[in-house]
Amino acid sequence: MRPTVTAYLAGVIGLVPTATLRNVSARSRNQRLAPEWPDLPEEFDAAPNSIDSGASWTGLVADASLQVPKVVFDLEMVECVWRNVDVTAATLKGLVCRDVVFEGCDFSGAVLEGAAVTRAQFIGCRLTGAAFSGAELNDVVVEGGVANLTNFRMSRSSFLWVQDTSLTDADFYGAHLRRGALLDCDLTGVNLSAAHIDGLCLHGSTLESIRGAAALADAGVGIDAGQVVPFGVALLGGMGVRVGDRPARL
Repeated sequence: MRPTVTAYLAGVIGLVPTATLRNVSARSRNQRLAPEWPDLPEEFDAAPNSIDSGASWTGLVADASLQVPKVVFDLEMVECVWRNVDVTAATLKGLVCRDVVFEGCDFSGAVLEGAAVTRAQFIGCRLTGAAFSGAELNDVVVEGGVANLTNFRMSRSSFLWVQDTSLTDADFYGAHLRRGALLDCDLTGVNLSAAHIDGLCLHGSTLESIRGAAALADAGVGIDAGQVVPFGVALLGGMGVRVGDRPARL
């Protein structure tokens, strides 16, 4: 069983032996059944109170005092943690993140188009209307937040796991999703049109109103037994199959 996000963070700050969790993470990497966890240091330095374009952050922790400009170019973050940072409507062009945790941050309306995000977690974050179009998202976990109307158009992801999160009207048009998971999520109105899917777990999520559900055919989708009927209805609807009155006999 994989460690929970809470257990992982507890290990980082010393409540659980970090070595123990690293051993679990190493086994997970060998099996590759779930995303890899961010590799964070045991100690962090305090981040500055503002961000400059072209900045390169390593091993820093930021809190709500961080001031994010409306436009930031070419920010690189490695082994960092942001807690309760307000990124509302900001544009982060050329963002590169590796081994990063965002906790309780507000990315509503933020533009992260073309971002390169690897081994990152968004925990309890607000992502409503955020734009990840064209982004590269590898080993990214979104947990316990709100991501309604989020734009993932034409993004490419491997092990993108979203759980316990509202994704109503999120847009995955033309996205490439490899070995992903949308677990216990509200998928009402989600758009999968022209998406390329290679393995996707949908256990516990609402499936009735998915648009472009034909992309789920022969895509290695996993569901719960109780989702068979709504999944079938969504899939048939996406394939243009109509259920209605039989025409009159000639």
